[in-house]
Amino acid sequence: MKKKKILIYSSGGLGDILVRIPHFKAIRKYYQCDFISLLTNTPYTENSIKDYISIFPNNLIDEVICYDPGKYKIINFFKLLRKIYLNKPEIIINLVIRKSYFQVLRDKVFFSIFMPSKKIGFKYLKIIKTVENDNLMYENISVKVARLLEDNFKIELNKAESWTINNEFETTQSLRFLRNEKYIVISIGGKYDTQQWGDENWRLLLHKLAENYNTLIFVFIGSKGEGSRVNNIIPLKFLSRFHNLCGVTTPKNGAKIIRNSILFLGQDSGPMHLSASVNHDSILIHSARTRPGEWFPLNGNNYIFYNRVDCYGCYSKICYKYNKKCITEISVDDVFQKIKYKISKC
Repeated sequence: MKKKKILIYSSGGLGDILVRIPHFKAIRKYYQCDFISLLTNTPYTENSIKDYISIFPNNLIDEVICYDPGKYKIINFFKLLRKIYLNKPEIIINLVIRKSYFQVLRDKVFFSIFMPSKKIGFKYLKIIKTVENDNLMYENISVKVARLLEDNFKIELNKAESWTINNEFETTQSLRFLRNEKYIVISIGGKYDTQQWGDENWRLLLHKLAENYNTLIFVFIGSKGEGSRVNNIIPLKFLSRFHNLCGVTTPKNGAKIIRNSILFLGQDSGPMHLSASVNHDSILIHSARTRPGEWFPLNGNNYIFYNRVDCYGCYSKICYKYNKKCITEISVDDVFQKIKYKISKC
């Protein structure tokens, strides 16, 4: 029997991919023997493409097609057209949430160029709000993407196995020191400035942790660009107990490192979702740049610091007016006390 060619469209970074793992699995379950390609704007280099593919469970995705959204030159547009045309997809499945009917229509028109026999998930969804513990919460991104596909696939978000990724350890010399160690994994990353707790807060917290837990190891993961920031906030007095693996580990290894730790500590970024993918204990310092609930991990045992200020859900990349009070006013002592409680339960 001839294999069908399926094209999944899903843009964004590592976190955007990870919150859609259950959806990829549901699509693969339905199209078990067919060829599935992923069209995404990330990653941009050959090495990072391999890193992204490595986190997918075996045979979930057969091919990744990448494009650069930052350069809207006509030549890049036609290069993308050619890539998709050569792929010749019979079915195109959209996993991208759009903010307006116009954006959905634009995507449908673009993909109609290839005349697929079927298009799935191209629709505009209104915002759904709920009340939990007297607090207004907004529909989670994973739930919303599931609504795009609800007429065609059964997405099981409430099962831990729906979120699992490929985290078989790739042993390297630089990671062997973690064997038999008791350690916390930390990520200080975030795509935008409004997602950053602040280096001074991190510096104070790390010093406090190192002073109070003299046998504990601290391991940092994240992008290569975050490595220099980490070096600047590590307390020199306790330097030997801090290990900066930013830019050293792949997402696949990062997930395994988190799974073997006693706790993950981070901000709203890709590693936060890596921790959720291995169903791990996490303490998350979350900016109110996004609305409460939208990007909170559905999997894992998470405690989330979220300061519900009046301007929550601003989606600003830089906060000029309030100096990021939603996240910078989360106190070091409050975070330390929650870590202390979590460690006591280990």
